[in-house]
Amino acid sequence: MSPATLAVADEAVRWFEAGDETILAVVTRPTVPARGVGVIFLNGGHGGSSSGKNRIYTRMAADLADRGFHSVRLEWHGIGDSTGAVDEYIMDEPFLDEAFGAAQLLRDEGCDRIAIYGECFGARTAVVAAADMPDLVAMYLVTLVLRDGAVSEQNPQRLVDDMPTSEFVKRIGKLRHIGDPKRRRLYIDAVRNKSRLLWQKARYRREGNSTLAPWVGRQVVSGLEGLGARGIPVHLVYGDSYWDPHRFDFEEVADDLKPLRYDTTTSQVLDEMIAGYRTLPVQDHLVPLVGEWFDRTLPAG
Repeated sequence: MSPATLAVADEAVRWFEAGDETILAVVTRPTVPARGVGVIFLNGGHGGSSSGKNRIYTRMAADLADRGFHSVRLEWHGIGDSTGAVDEYIMDEPFLDEAFGAAQLLRDEGCDRIAIYGECFGARTAVVAAADMPDLVAMYLVTLVLRDGAVSEQNPQRLVDDMPTSEFVKRIGKLRHIGDPKRRRLYIDAVRNKSRLLWQKARYRREGNSTLAPWVGRQVVSGLEGLGARGIPVHLVYGDSYWDPHRFDFEEVADDLKPLRYDTTTSQVLDEMIAGYRTLPVQDHLVPLVGEWFDRTLPAG
C-alpha cells in the first residue's frame, strides 16, 4: 500500500510499512512554535487504538502540541486500521519495525530529536529500540514490564520463583490428575517456567549479576544500561495498586538494578492505579504530568 495522507486540523493520518504490514499512525503538529522534538506514543499490549483508552493519547498529544512538541501515535499491527494479526504480546519480542517507522515519520516532519512515551509492552519496545535511535533524547515509561514472555505467563512464573527446586521436583513428581488436559497443561507450564528460571539464574551468575533476580529480562538490563550510559533522561512510573504485579516486581529488584544508579534515570510510584489507565481521574492526572515532564526535561530554545 502506498503512503496516504488525510489532514485534519493540526493532525494528519499516515500509513507506513513495517515489515510485511501497513501501520496506521496519527501525526499531531504543534500549535505554538515547534521545538524540533517529536514524541512517539507506544501503547501497551491491550489492543489499544491510536487514541488510547478514553482518548488519553489524543489528549496527551494535544497537550504536547500546546507545548511545542510534534507527536505520533500508532496502532500496532493487528490493531484497528493496521494490517496483520497478533495473538499475544510477548515482552521479549518487541515490535521494533513499528517504533522505527514512527520515528521516521517525525523526522519527515522536521524533528531532529526523538522522545518516547511507552506503556507496558510499548515501554519494553522503547527500551530495546533505543539502541538504534541515535537522535533519541528522552523516555517516559509507564509500567515497564521486567519479565520476559507473555503477561499471561507471568503469574505462573511468580508461583515458581521462590519455590526451592527440591520442593518443586517433589510436587511435580506426584503428577496428580495428569490425564486431565488442563492439569497437564499446568504441569508443562510450571516445568517450562522453572527451567527458564534456572537457566536465567545460571546466566546471571556467569555475567556477575548474581544479586539480581534471575527473572529480570536481559533486554531491560542492557536497554536501561545503554540509555544511562548515553545520558538520556528516563523516567519510570508505576502505580500503587494491590493488583499490579509489575510494580511489585520493580520494587523487589530496584535496589539491585544497576542502570537505576545513573543520575539521568529516575523512578516514581504514584498513589493511583496507573496500569491500563483504569479510571478517568488517573487519566486526567497523567496527561499534564507527562507534558510537564517533557517540558521540563526538554526545554524550548
